[in-house]
Amino acid sequence: MVSGDLSFLCWPCSRFGLANKARREVFVCSRKKDEAQKRWENLARETGNVAKLFRSRKTTKAFEKLDRMMDSGQCPDLVLFNRLLRVCAVTKSKEAGERLFTIMEEARVPPDGRSYAELVMLYQRRRNFKAIELLTKKMEENRVRRTVEFYNSLILTCLATKDKGKAENLMNEMSKDGIKPGLQTYVILAKLFTLVGDHAAVESVFRHALRSGINPSDSLLSRVIQGLCAGGSLDKAEMVLTRMLDTGRVPDTDAVKALTREYVKLGDFENLERMLFIEGRKGEYAEVEIYDACFAGFCEWKRFEDSRRFRRRMKMDGIPANSSIARSLLKLCAYETGSAEAVDLLLGELVIEGVRKDGKLYDGLVVAQSHCGDLEGVQKSMKQMTVDDVTPNFAVYSSAIVAFAKEKRTADVRAMLRWSRRDSVWPSAEACRMSLVLFVEEGCIEDLRSLLENMKSRKEALDPVVVGEVVAVFQARGLDSEAAEIRDAFLVESAPT
Repeated sequence: MVSGDLSFLCWPCSRFGLANKARREVFVCSRKKDEAQKRWENLARETGNVAKLFRSRKTTKAFEKLDRMMDSGQCPDLVLFNRLLRVCAVTKSKEAGERLFTIMEEARVPPDGRSYAELVMLYQRRRNFKAIELLTKKMEENRVRRTVEFYNSLILTCLATKDKGKAENLMNEMSKDGIKPGLQTYVILAKLFTLVGDHAAVESVFRHALRSGINPSDSLLSRVIQGLCAGGSLDKAEMVLTRMLDTGRVPDTDAVKALTREYVKLGDFENLERMLFIEGRKGEYAEVEIYDACFAGFCEWKRFEDSRRFRRRMKMDGIPANSSIARSLLKLCAYETGSAEAVDLLLGELVIEGVRKDGKLYDGLVVAQSHCGDLEGVQKSMKQMTVDDVTPNFAVYSSAIVAFAKEKRTADVRAMLRWSRRDSVWPSAEACRMSLVLFVEEGCIEDLRSLLENMKSRKEALDPVVVGEVVAVFQARGLDSEAAEIRDAFLVESAPT
């Protein structure tokens, strides 16, 4: 007993002094309980200090302190050992986790299902899947009962390997073992099925969780929204979103981004504003990633006024543009004004705001300069990318080649194609076609050979008219056999089915 209420004693017992004895026993039990609680709190505090050393990667000092604790009779219990194993899993310290496991066995604190789950988590983060198999066998040999945490760790491994079939097998094993899946199990499964593209299974997981009496968390609902959006079921995703908002909950940024992308595809800019408002409920303002998705949509649909309005809103909220937003802004500026000077002014403004000069920024800049016909600016940007150690991407090379080909700048087109091969970046079909047309006009046989060989190896389709022009150039040089090879290779592959 822990209280001093002795009303349960009858009058005769109180009369003969048994009440005083009961009071003494209650007092002694309470005191022993308090002392035990203090000892455990002290032990937990010392174990916490060991955990801090593990987090700081001071493994040697951590084990020295743990040895001193155990020598003085302060051996952590199973709960505290599991906490240390969790720290090792978070820090991905394989040696420390395995050594702790050995210490537990030597100290006669047998690991339970949670202990094995933490070690599985550690191996999964280090992508050591062979060790997970061996650990599972060891667990069976030691006859340790599997727990829902252990199964969650194994299913999380399936998420890392995108192994949907194995995850389904594990769910069947859970059912056979009589273990009920927990909330975290359903969250992991929803992530996995979204990742592998099985969007119908995401909805099935959600329904199964509801039937099992699980109260879905924000994380589960957000993953379901993400999966439904990826599967094209925007109406169902909106139903889940409405359910969340009605209960005062807000989806996470990934779910809002998924909804934003769907609204961008549909050109539903009214709902884009709604996404910013929803995202803003989590803090003072929306995440920059949501603005990024919005500006990408404005760029795709040429929504110039909306882009200016959202830009003003970002500045009012004190949100700096990132390089991805800068890419969209530069393209929008070029599409609206067609002025190289306006693009340069905007670039200067973005750099002053602190936008990093990376591949995304240069992508937008080169595309904008190409659209405006600023070929000197394109050349300057390409050289600056080399100085800044930035590798041009598909869009940069494609835009630059098309711009140079339009102006018949053969040397620049040749240089761009050579650099793209060096960087293992293959330009667009339009860029290749325009390059071929230019080389045909200029009669550049070697350039034609090189480009055609690359296109042939990549099985690129080619317009029959362009093929005919290329063949004519080779025939005019007396290269009939080569012309026949080109005709056979590209006209057969390009023939309509």
